[in-house]
Amino acid sequence: MEDNKLNYTLWNYNPNNRVAYGDGWNNEDFSVINGDEVSDNGPVRPDYRNHLHEHDELYKGGRILDVIIRPYAVKTAGIPKKSNWNHKSLRFEYEWTSTATKEPVDEKTHLTEIFIPGYHYDAHKLRVQGANVEWTYDKPRQTLYVRSSLAGYHSIIVAIENEAQHLLERGRRRRELYPPQFPFNLVSAGVEDLIEDVDWSKMFTYLPVVIVLLIAFLMSPLISWLP
Repeated sequence: MEDNKLNYTLWNYNPNNRVAYGDGWNNEDFSVINGDEVSDNGPVRPDYRNHLHEHDELYKGGRILDVIIRPYAVKTAGIPKKSNWNHKSLRFEYEWTSTATKEPVDEKTHLTEIFIPGYHYDAHKLRVQGANVEWTYDKPRQTLYVRSSLAGYHSIIVAIENEAQHLLERGRRRRELYPPQFPFNLVSAGVEDLIEDVDWSKMFTYLPVVIVLLIAFLMSPLISWLP
């Protein structure tokens, strides 16, 4: 949806959702909140991605909130060109263009506002890089204000310090709550993450080509011996 620059809403809040019967209607189980009591060693374990927020009533029982709660441009002073966010590394990239106007405009006309959710970023120090912009971060408002007074191309990148450490901690929490099964228990959490990120649909598309190249490589010594 973001790649196509479309507006969308993800929302299904059902406080009565339970693991045993889901949302309680039509066999559906889509609620972003589950009402069961969770325990690290109990029958219903917490979402490892919500581990740091389970004691907060606002997020308690959350399901895949790390994907649903995400940064995005609330207002853009121009035309959006690209929006990309990695929910694991928390790296957010946004690009847009603006055009010059002959008439005088209000200062807010040059202001782009980006939602930076405290759910993800409050525990981290931000690293912000921009092209043809100036920015200020209002942490209580969870907003990054980006000013672009000149017309043309603009971009902003929001990342966190110690990104590698954050990814290791994320993998460690996952393995503590959900010990990996064979063959993932033979590799590190980092390698497991890389395997999960592979687009297997594309892999299968190119598989015949890879097989042909592999066969050609293995047969090349044999062919060279032929008269």
